[in-house]
Amino acid sequence: MSNSQFHEEITSTSVDQPTNITVRKVTKRDLPAYLDYAADHLANFNYRLMELSERGLWDTMRKECWVNNKIPSKADQLAKILNLPVDIVKNNLTDRVRSFFSEKSGFFYCTELDNYKAMTLNRRDAMALGGARGGRKTQHDIREAKGSLEGTLKPLNRNEVNRDEEKRRESPRSEEMSPENQEWVDAFEGKKNESPKK
Repeated sequence: MSNSQFHEEITSTSVDQPTNITVRKVTKRDLPAYLDYAADHLANFNYRLMELSERGLWDTMRKECWVNNKIPSKADQLAKILNLPVDIVKNNLTDRVRSFFSEKSGFFYCTELDNYKAMTLNRRDAMALGGARGGRKTQHDIREAKGSLEGTLKPLNRNEVNRDEEKRRESPRSEEMSPENQEWVDAFEGKKNESPKK
């Protein structure tokens, strides 16, 4: 089972989601790494009592559990999976090494890594859900603002093509022009009567 399959199981059973949110099935990249706190291991008596070869087997088993979620609990099968000689695996698969794994249905599981993986995936899902909610709220706010702006605009009169027309009508040119220019404009527009001949 890959990390993404593990992720689907976790999210389908542990997160209660509101009915108005649609969940997309997205193939997510498997988690590439995990945090390993040296102080926690060094404080553990089982780890400190391990021989160097036991620590090597323990570390290899954890890495295999991270990638494949489980490993066989029988020494001969485990040796094949880890590509190690059977006698080395049998000699180093002590109770101290086994104490870091839980055994179920013929497989070892690393509970510590499973919990870490579930926590990390849940955090990633929560961040994605929060981002989606924030995006929807932002889009909603933008639509609301756009709608209220359009709603406050005064409609044009039937005679108007744009707002500037009314402004031009309100400020006649005669008040702005000198008398000489006004005479010329009036003559041009044909409004001025012919002046009497001298």
